[in-house]
Parts: sequence; C-alpha cells; structure tokens
Amino acid sequence: MKAALWRGGLLLVAIALNGCALIAPQVTEPDQAAWAERQAAYSAIQQWTLRARMATAVLGWSGSLQWQQQGPQLQLNVSGPLGIGGFRAEGTVAWVEVITSDQQRLQGDPEILFHEVVGWPFPLRHMRYWARGLTVPDLPATPLLDNGGRLRELQQAGWHLRYTEYKRYGDYEFPRRMLLDNGELTIRIVIDDWQNIGLAAS
Repeated sequence: MKAALWRGGLLLVAIALNGCALIAPQVTEPDQAAWAERQAAYSAIQQWTLRARMATAVLGWSGSLQWQQQGPQLQLNVSGPLGIGGFRAEGTVAWVEVITSDQQRLQGDPEILFHEVVGWPFPLRHMRYWARGLTVPDLPATPLLDNGGRLRELQQAGWHLRYTEYKRYGDYEFPRRMLLDNGELTIRIVIDDWQNIGLAAS
C-alpha cells in the first residue's frame, strides 16, 4: 500500500514538473505586437535633446552627457569629473569636430575621439538606437522584452544591455536607467531628461 502511494506521489510530482515546463514564461503575442509598434514609432524619431549622467569604473570616471540630434546632425557636450576631461563635438555619427576642455581641436570618427579624450570606449553609433529602446537595424540582436513590449535586456554588437527603468515624456516612454557591458567595461547611464522630441529635423 505504501509502495503504491509512493509511486503515485512520484507520478504527481513528475506531472507537476512537466506542467511547469509547459507554462514557463514566454514572450507572448501581445508583447511582440507592442514591440513591433514601438520599433515603428520610435524609429521615426529624428530629433531630440537628452541629458544624462554616466559612470564607469575606469579611473573612477563619472560625468554628464548632453546629446542634441537633428536628423543626421548631432551635437555632444561631455563633461568629466569636476568638468575635467570633457569635450564638445559637432557633426554626424561618422565624423565630428571636437573641442576638448583644454581647447584642443580634433576631427575624425566620434567613437575614436571619445576614447582618446575620455579614456574609455563608448558605442555612440549604436546608442542612437539603444537610448530610444531600439535594436540597431541590420545587426544581429538578441532582445528580451518585458510585459509591455519594451526592451529589458539586449545582446548586440558585443555589448550586453540591461534596461532597469523607463520614464514617460509626453507620448513616448524612454529608457531612464541602462547598464552596458562588453565584458571589459561596464557603463552605467541615467537619462534625466528628454526634450525637443520630433519626427523630423526642423
């Protein structure tokens, strides 16, 4: 009798475990639909001004970023600790003219110049999309969505991103807190404000 009960208990446990496997959390169809709608709506945004704080363990660096985008044109203002080691840049994601905090003038690829001036790499080209909560088009990506169809995690271009907070600005809900990690460098970003959001440069 006891043996039969034991076998019955094991069978119930097995059924329960199989049932758990069948109902493991998955990205649902509504999430996918919300994600598709989000990509279409947020990809259309071509103008913005964002203000953010950034920090990394490299030399204990922490500072601020102001990013103005109007169509293909951008303007960046990066301020390092105590205002030291920053720069101002104008141009595009392919080419910029930079004036450093000690008045050096540089020209070239913005990602290369960022690394040279600040001392650590920053994926500026990809951040045009990641900051809006989007994947970079035409690059392999592994997105993990939350229940609202927003990015929760993303693996792309050698970086692992975690989105831990979103904030609404008018009709849009943008990432507020992000963590970027490429295996050698971790960058913490807090986006404090989005302004001048537009579908086309004015």
